[in-house]
Amino acid sequence: MILSRSQLATLAGLALASLLFNLLLLTWSGIHLGGDTVRYTEGAAKLAAGLPLDGIQRLFPAYIGVLAASTAVGLGNAGVVGLQILVAALAAVVLYQLGSTLAGPTAGLAAAVLFVLNVDVARWHTYVLADSLYISLVIIAAYAMHVASERGGWWYAVAVAVVVASASLRPQGRLLAIVAAGYWIARWPAMVVDRRIVIACAAVLVAGVVLSSREALKSAAETPGHWLGPGILWIEKGVVVWGDPASNLMMPHDPNIDITKAEATSPEPLRYVLRHPMATARLAATRVGVELWHARRFYSRGHNAVVVCFLGIIYALALAGFVRVWRQPLARLLIAIVAAHLLMVAATFADWDGRFLLFVLPLIGVFAAAGLAARTAVTPRTAVTA
Repeated sequence: MILSRSQLATLAGLALASLLFNLLLLTWSGIHLGGDTVRYTEGAAKLAAGLPLDGIQRLFPAYIGVLAASTAVGLGNAGVVGLQILVAALAAVVLYQLGSTLAGPTAGLAAAVLFVLNVDVARWHTYVLADSLYISLVIIAAYAMHVASERGGWWYAVAVAVVVASASLRPQGRLLAIVAAGYWIARWPAMVVDRRIVIACAAVLVAGVVLSSREALKSAAETPGHWLGPGILWIEKGVVVWGDPASNLMMPHDPNIDITKAEATSPEPLRYVLRHPMATARLAATRVGVELWHARRFYSRGHNAVVVCFLGIIYALALAGFVRVWRQPLARLLIAIVAAHLLMVAATFADWDGRFLLFVLPLIGVFAAAGLAARTAVTPRTAVTA
């Protein structure tokens, strides 16, 4: 695809705006460490010592590898944050392409601007946490998946590489692999050679999800069984928001469920769901609702008011945009990615500070931009004749 000079100027302007905005934010706030940063620093130290990752670290190998590489070349945390800011600039450019493909250049520009100027997203670029890179790679992966289905060829390799990187950054990335496989199979091109490529890529992604997840999940605490029901081992009873017991919902006690077998690969959580479908559905819906609401009881009223008002406008525009473009395959791909991440929230918990929503908020912003573009489009006036 050949871009015009005006399009190239727009893309360059977006990348530059993203870089400047995030560098200013970094200068003002500095580099931050989060509660999970120690997970990555300890993992990086193990890699540097030639030791394997263990426990929940195995769910985040790519980010630990990035930190280890940055440390090895003497850049440390600054190198990681710098990379995050650069990838965010690339994501802004890709988001423009997504919006333009879906609803035209105005929508593309609006989607990218919403992403670049969203401080709630931008602040994570300054943290030594996997969230920033994952937010950016979700955008890039969505675009690569769609272009691969449209053009075939080497784009499949690009898409697979981005999806694998996403899956190695955070557990949610494994959902991208499943979505990609389903999307490609549903849309495979007519050419026999491309069909074989599609099947091979889909098989590789699905097999990778299964093989990479099983052993890591055995030692992971953040599993549906742990956060679903009551009991001595399922410590958090009906968890809605991580680390906020006041938000918990009381779940039915079931003496027929063997809580001693509630590890990640156990069928006990599924048995609990089948025996208590209404209570489980209420818990899942509450988690998703709280994550989409994005406000938290421990934030100030002013903060919550701004968040709710902003997201209310975004959601309304997104609904209007979805109604406008839902027949397009790309729209269905974006919805599938958003839905998959919300299902992950339903099965586990809403995050303390709402980061799980931010993983897909830029894609919701694409629909909002489509709705905004439709409302701001100039309707030609009908000539009045005497």
